[in-house]
Amino acid sequence: MSEFGNDNVMNKLCEKYGSFMFLKVCIDGDNFDLKKSYMEHIFMHNAKVFSEHEPFFDSGFDLFFPNVHGCVCEGLPIVNKIDFKVKCSASMVYKDGSEYVTGYMLFPRSSLSKTPLRLANSVGVIDSGYSGNIIGMFDCRCQEFKINYMDRLVQICAPTMCPIYVELVEKESGLGMTSSRGDGGFGSSGR
Repeated sequence: MSEFGNDNVMNKLCEKYGSFMFLKVCIDGDNFDLKKSYMEHIFMHNAKVFSEHEPFFDSGFDLFFPNVHGCVCEGLPIVNKIDFKVKCSASMVYKDGSEYVTGYMLFPRSSLSKTPLRLANSVGVIDSGYSGNIIGMFDCRCQEFKINYMDRLVQICAPTMCPIYVELVEKESGLGMTSSRGDGGFGSSGR
């Protein structure tokens, strides 16, 4: 059996697409509503990937804004750090049975263009060994803008834009990561 853990699922996805990214997601904390929303979102996302009738899948997996009290961006210019309260690990899985741990990307969702927010580094490149929470840095181009609980601002994408199969894991140990990369981010490995 592979690191992926479910050969039947792996075979179906590899047969259909040739390769896919396996994304494990762990919710940081005990926010039941956030966990429930991710469970529903993962179910719908994976259903599109497996659909026999729908030829198109979502290229990205959306992340929810986890702050129950929302967030107000105030002042100009300002950069807002948003911790999405999820940790992830990813691997690429291929039809020949090979797998390797991979980095992935954090892109703004297209709907972000309807807001005054901009992802400060345009695209976030998450290294394969990064073990910290997924964080986005946003420039806000207005005096005041409110981000609501469960708004979807960003999405995780595979390096090749191939389909993503997502699994929610209960504990951080379920991510299967031990790395010297650690949880530093935004320039932690150099200027």
